[in-house]
Order: sequence, then structure tokens, then C-alpha cells
Amino acid sequence: MNLQSEDHRPCSDNEYSRLKQATRHLVKACGGLEAAAAITRVGHSELSRYYDPREKLHIPADIVADLERDCGRPILTQTLANLIGFELVQMPTIAGGQDDCHHWSALLALLGEETAALLQNLAKGLADQGTLSDDAITGNRLIEHLDNLLETAIKLRHTMVLKQERASRLRAVRQPTNQRPPPPAPEKFARKS
Repeated sequence: MNLQSEDHRPCSDNEYSRLKQATRHLVKACGGLEAAAAITRVGHSELSRYYDPREKLHIPADIVADLERDCGRPILTQTLANLIGFELVQMPTIAGGQDDCHHWSALLALLGEETAALLQNLAKGLADQGTLSDDAITGNRLIEHLDNLLETAIKLRHTMVLKQERASRLRAVRQPTNQRPPPPAPEKFARKS
């Protein structure tokens, strides 16, 4: 059961407090109030209000973007994502033109290796302990293996999305505007009786 805040908002006071704490950590990661104020549109006194637990005011998204880009970490965004049940994963940087057969083969091989390593260590952890205890998770580096698997899968997905985007741009460039087909007419839905 979710205990709502006093003003009937969907998050609890504790959850809003976590956002305030994350805001404080974000400002600190940027070098403190003065340094953070120098890279965004508000001054240090306004920034301090955003993490003051007595204030109902929260930090605007554009300021979060400025500060997180500056420190290079999604401190507040990760906290917000966790509050609504999501986890952030960093997007890979892939050099342009790396869609040859060798690149795809390498990514698929790495995905297979990471999956095998995770499953092997997961089985070992279960065999050693009978359950996934903290020692089994740590000793078999299960979180590390999961992170590697996720990173590799996201690289593969990102590469595929880039390939689709390039193909779409090429199709648009190759087809003269006067020869492009008109946009499809809206579909009419027939009622079934």
C-alpha cells in the first residue's frame, strides 16, 4: 500500500524526501551551490531551496539536465526512475560505420559469452548455497555478469536502431519529393456484428 503525502499526491512524503536528497547530492556532485549556479539559469539561493526539506518546491527538469550533464551522472534522474519502478542504463557510444559483419558477429558472440557466464555463475551460486545468498551473489559476481549482459544487449539494440535510422534517411534522400507517395489515408475501422 502506498502511503500518500498529506496533499493526496501519488507519492509519499518519504519519496519526495528522496528526491530532495538526490537534488542535494546532484548539486554537491557539480561542485557545490556556487559552481552549480554558474552552469544553470538559477542562483545558489534558489538551488538550495530545491533540496530544502521544508520547501515544497522541487527542481525543474531543465536544471536537472544542466547539472547532470555537467557532473556526468544521472543522480536525480536515477532516483526518479527508481521511484516509478525503472532502472536507467547508459547508452553505448558506437563509432559510425560499424555495421559490418565483423561488428555484428562480435556483438552476438559477446552476448552469448555474457549469457553463458551469467548462467554458469548463477548455477554455481545456487549449487554452493542452495539459494542466492548475499555471499553467492557477491562471490560469483552475479551483478557484474548481469550488468555486462545488459550492456552488451543494449549495444546490440542500439546498433540495430542506428542501422534502421540510417536506412530510413537513405530512403528519404533517394526518393525525390515529387515522386514520394502521398501519406496513407486514415484507416477506417468497420464494426463487427
